[in-house]
Amino acid sequence: MEKEPNHSEDQKKKWERLSDGPSAEELAMATAEQIEIEDTHEGETPLTPQELAQFAIEFRKREIEWARMDAEREVDNIGTTDQQFVTYRKRLKAEGRTMTDKEFFTWEQTEYAGAWQRLQKYMRKCDIQTEEEEAELEYPMFFTYDEATLHETIEAQAGNYYRERAKELREKILASDDPQKEEDEKKLSSFYSAVNDHLDYKYMTPEDIRYRYGRDYEDYDRGRTIAHNNAILSLNTLNDLARKYGTTPFTPRNFWTSNKSNQTAAVARRMRYDRDVVEEYYAIAFSQEVAIRDRKLQRELRGY
Repeated sequence: MEKEPNHSEDQKKKWERLSDGPSAEELAMATAEQIEIEDTHEGETPLTPQELAQFAIEFRKREIEWARMDAEREVDNIGTTDQQFVTYRKRLKAEGRTMTDKEFFTWEQTEYAGAWQRLQKYMRKCDIQTEEEEAELEYPMFFTYDEATLHETIEAQAGNYYRERAKELREKILASDDPQKEEDEKKLSSFYSAVNDHLDYKYMTPEDIRYRYGRDYEDYDRGRTIAHNNAILSLNTLNDLARKYGTTPFTPRNFWTSNKSNQTAAVARRMRYDRDVVEEYYAIAFSQEVAIRDRKLQRELRGY
């Protein structure tokens, strides 16, 4: 392997800007003759356009490797933060204490959301383009399928702030001069409606299922899956609206639905986790509604 040229920091910054993006070779060849490289050592010969292009290519490869390592670090940070949060909540409960709003905001916004935003930047830099690649990279984030544990995660516990954040968002929308404000305000109620549709399926008795679907349980499962996916999409819409109007997003990130065939193991894991954690989120956000439906179902199952 040829020895890497010894460039000054100023020169390296030039090539870092030059190689930002997948077309580093093309950019280098196009601009090589216009860029003046200062000699920092006596007797050093300026690089040829071909050498400049090769340097840009090699630097781009290094940049991708570094970004990949940075992305993997942030994935580990997110998974570790969520597990530490679950453990901390257990300790608070054992001590008879309650987490303050300020504490939760630090866990959610500073730790989780901060790491998630950095992860998005690093994934772009290391050229992650497909869901399969992203899911493989993020695999360590999704550390459990246990409902009780998922209920205690940062994303699920953000459900405690649903009404507060919805109120803040509605006020911002109404006070804005955005031409889509009326349409955006209507979207606020879509999440509750979508959740209720899914609850209709979830708390349907076996008798109701047989009455409505006969022996076609696959039709019931399809309807329930569609309702669940709609609830996920509606929550994502709320997050997008919050970012648009500058209010606190309802959760630190958006979620994947299960509308994808030929799923890899990593994609299936991510989708399963997202579906379950969103269900835990709205079980907290609409805890009274869920409790009423659950009691009703238990009475019907007992026969009175």
